[in-house]
Amino acid sequence: MKIFLVDKNKKYTNDFFDFLKFKFLDVYYQKVNIEKLLPFEDFVNEVSRYKSILKKHISITEVCQIAFQNIIVLRFGNNITIKINEKVLLPNTNVKLIELCKLINNGNLDLKAYPIFTEIFNDVKDNLEKYYSEYALEVK
Repeated sequence: MKIFLVDKNKKYTNDFFDFLKFKFLDVYYQKVNIEKLLPFEDFVNEVSRYKSILKKHISITEVCQIAFQNIIVLRFGNNITIKINEKVLLPNTNVKLIELCKLINNGNLDLKAYPIFTEIFNDVKDNLEKYYSEYALEVK
């Protein structure tokens, strides 16, 4: 659930990454299969250890949307990491957003994995140049 890039020419600007965050949501809406998310919602709200710490019903589709709204970009010289912010807590809870993202993506003994995050991160990485071209056209 991360993208690692090397940007030797410093081509990718912060504005481009702001644009790219919207692409994550676009790809999510194109690829998501809500039926595959429903078992996770039932598990989190009824069966799991989360039940005792959640103050209200959690919508897994909202969890996914919140995840893609909390994409961060870290730069270390020419190296770039794009990932979900691991410090974000679900609203009104002490549950880390990344925990539920990993549960969905990897599954557990009770739930079959639905690697929607891996699919979307891979899609964005595979289409990065296409998205950069779209961004370049918008800023002209």
